[in-house]
Amino acid sequence: MGMHNVPQTITSLNDERGGNVMGLNRALKGRNAIMMLLSINVAGEENREVCDVGLEAGREFLEGADAFARSEDRFVDWTYPKYADRAQNPLRTLLDPEEIKKTAVKYDPTGVFQTRPPGGFKISEV
Repeated sequence: MGMHNVPQTITSLNDERGGNVMGLNRALKGRNAIMMLLSINVAGEENREVCDVGLEAGREFLEGADAFARSEDRFVDWTYPKYADRAQNPLRTLLDPEEIKKTAVKYDPTGVFQTRPPGGFKISEV
């Protein structure tokens, strides 16, 4: 498990520079947050069941952490796409899908990052 702080100063700097297309400003609302990454690595198809059990345990842990954060009015409804599981749908928390598509075209006009890397969440799928 890895944890990363997400201080509100990040979003205040974003505001000064025109915002954050990933919706982080809207999600944090001037608050600090912690981002968690749970991972499990297994080798070989024969260990697939171990991986499935680990994924289910991880999802249960995150559901519990989310429930606790909600009960304390500290939940941040934002998922970092690079850390997301397929079931989390991180693209739903984006600020404005059309604005992100424009940004993608501006910085990746040939679509290399939308077509070349395998897996992941692609802006073109928003």
